[in-house]
Amino acid sequence: MNNWIVEPELVACAVIALLLCFSREKRLAPTLQSRIYRACLFFALFSIALNIITIALLRTPGRLPYALNYLLNLLYFIFVGLMELALTLYVMYLIQGRNRCFARAVWVCGALQAAFLALAATNHLTGLLFTLEDGGAYRRGPGNRAIYLLLVAYSALVAFCYLRQRREVSRQVRRVIRVLPLVALLMGMVQYCFPDVMMSGSVMACILLVLFLNFQSRRQRTDSLTGLGSREGFFDTAEQLFARGRPFYCIGITLRHFSEVNNKLGHTGGDQVLCAVAEYLEAFGRRGNVCRLDGAEFALLLPDQEEEAGAALLRRLADRFAQPWLQGKNIRLEARLVGVRCPEHGKDANELALHLEYGDMQLKKQPGTCLMCFGDDEQAALQRRNEVKALIERSMAQGGFEVVFQPIYDCAKKRFCTAEALLRLRDEQGEPVRPDEFIPLAEEFGLIVELDWMVLELVCGFLQQNPDLPIEAVSVNFSVQQFEEQDAAGRVLRTLARHGITPSRLKLELTERVLARDLPRTSRVLQQLCDGGVGLYLDDFGTGYSNLASVARLPLEAVKIDKSLLVEAQKSPETALLLDAVVRTFHTMGRRVVLEGL
Repeated sequence: MNNWIVEPELVACAVIALLLCFSREKRLAPTLQSRIYRACLFFALFSIALNIITIALLRTPGRLPYALNYLLNLLYFIFVGLMELALTLYVMYLIQGRNRCFARAVWVCGALQAAFLALAATNHLTGLLFTLEDGGAYRRGPGNRAIYLLLVAYSALVAFCYLRQRREVSRQVRRVIRVLPLVALLMGMVQYCFPDVMMSGSVMACILLVLFLNFQSRRQRTDSLTGLGSREGFFDTAEQLFARGRPFYCIGITLRHFSEVNNKLGHTGGDQVLCAVAEYLEAFGRRGNVCRLDGAEFALLLPDQEEEAGAALLRRLADRFAQPWLQGKNIRLEARLVGVRCPEHGKDANELALHLEYGDMQLKKQPGTCLMCFGDDEQAALQRRNEVKALIERSMAQGGFEVVFQPIYDCAKKRFCTAEALLRLRDEQGEPVRPDEFIPLAEEFGLIVELDWMVLELVCGFLQQNPDLPIEAVSVNFSVQQFEEQDAAGRVLRTLARHGITPSRLKLELTERVLARDLPRTSRVLQQLCDGGVGLYLDDFGTGYSNLASVARLPLEAVKIDKSLLVEAQKSPETALLLDAVVRTFHTMGRRVVLEGL
C-alpha cells in the first residue's frame, strides 16, 4: 500500500477541476441536471484528494494526530459514497427525467446511502471499514468492501431502470450508457496490469469527462452565433423556473421577413443584425435569461415579473423595433412579440412553447410590429383549437364525418340538375362545427389531403349506392394539396372505376390558388382529368389570382362566381356591370356560370 503511485490521481484532480470551471453556467439558470453533475465533480474531487492525502500519511505514520488521521480516512469513505450516489442520480435523471420514477429512485438511493453512512458513523465502534493502530498504521476491516457493494447496488438500480424504460431513452443516452461500462472495464484492465498505480480517480475522471462532452458542455445549451442560450437551454431554464413554483414572464420575439435582410446585406450582414438584436435583448433582459430559439426567433425568461410589468416590457420592445438597427446602415426590423405569464398560462416548458407558437401564429395575420399578451381569451381559443384538432383526428379514424349535398339549380333546364358535396362535422354533443373552423385546422396540421380523399370516397360510395338519383353530377372540392400529388389525376380516375361511377357524374372544384401554381403542370393534370371524362369547375372566381386568360386556356366546364362579388354587385352599379360582363364573357367562351349565395 505504501508503494502506490498516485501521479494519475493528481492528473484526475486537475481534469475534474477543469470540468468544474467549464461546467459553470453563466448565462442560464442552472438546471437540476447541471446541479447533480456539479455535485458529482465536487464529491469526486474531494474523494480523490482525500485518497492522495491518506496514502501520503500511510507513508509517514504518526505525522498527524490520531483523531485527524482517522477523520481523513473516514471522510474518504463518506465522499466516495456520496460520489457514487450523485453519479447514480445523474444517470437516472438522464434516463427518466424529473418524473415519479426518478423520485422513487431518489428514495431508494437515499435509503442505501443512509445505511452506508450509518456504517461509517459507527466504524469507530465496530471497525468494519478500517482501523488505525496507535502508530498510525492502516488496517482494512471485514466490511471494507461495503463501498464496492454500494456501487454494485447503485449499478443494479440503474440497469433495472434503463432496461425498463429503454424505449423512451434517447439515442445519445443509450450510447453513453453503453460506453461507460467499457471505459470502466478498460481502466480496470490497466489497473490489473499495473497494480501499483492508483487508478480509481482516473476512472471517475474519464466517466465525468464523457458525461460532460455529451450532456454538460455549454455548447449544448448555447447558441454559437450570438452566445445566447440555445433552444435546449430555453427548455432547461424554463423547466427550472417552473420547478421553483414562483411566477415569471416569458416574451417571444420573432423577426419578420428576415430573409429580406439577408438578401440585402448577405448572410454575414444578417448575422451582424442578429448579433445586434441579441446584444440589445441581453441588456434588456439582464435580470433574466435570453435564448435564441431558431434563426430569427428569440425568447426572454424574466423571473418574478408581474403581468403589468411584463406588458410594459412588451411595449418597450415594440418601441425599440420602431428604430433602426446597425448605425450607418439604417436597417429596420419588424417583429411579432408574444408575452406569456407563467405559471398561469403554462404548466411546463413544452406548454409554454406551444403558447408562444400559437400567439406568433395569430400575429402573422397583422402587419408590421405587433404584440400580444397571452391571456384567458387566448387560452380558451387555443384549448378550442386543440379540441377541434382532436375531434378531426378522432372523426377521421372512426368515420365521424358526414357529407351533405347542396342542390344547384339550372336556369336553362328549370330544375335542380347537379349538387355540391359539403363536408360536415359534429362534436360529441351533436353540435355542428363550422367548416371555416375545422377545415383551416385540417390544412394547418397536414390532415386536409387525407380528408379530401375521404370525401371523394364518400361521394363515390353514395353515387354507387344511389344510381337512380335525379341529378346529373356531384361536384367535390379538390384542394391544392391533392392537386400537387404526383398521380392526382390517376387516383381520381381509379377511385371512380373502383366504385363503378361514370366519370361524367363527378365534377372537381378547383380553387384559384391552383391556377397560381405551375401553370404548365396545371394544364397537363387538368387535361388528364378532362380526357378521363371528369368535369372541372373553377371555384370562388373573383377572390384571388385567376384571370380571364388563364380560364380561357384551361379545360374548365364551369366557373363559380364567389358570393362576395354578388353581394357587392347589389350595392354598386359599377360592380353589377362588371359582373354582367364577366358572365356574358364566360357564356361566350362556352363556360357555364354558377352564382353562389342566391
